[in-house]
Amino acid sequence: AAIGGMNRSVHAVLGTSEHCIATHPSDMCVGMAAIGGQVTVQGANGSRGIP
Repeated sequence: AAIGGMNRSVHAVLGTSEHCIATHPSDMCVGMAAIGGQVTVQGANGSRGIP
């Protein structure tokens, strides 16, 4: 439905392809990706960064 839908060009912030059109429900994730951000998470085995 997304590939053939009438809204296919409005949902892509960073571009589209003929095979994949995806939206993300999080405003923060899109902004972080746009500026090359990273989230640091802490777990039982220590911390790590997620781009």
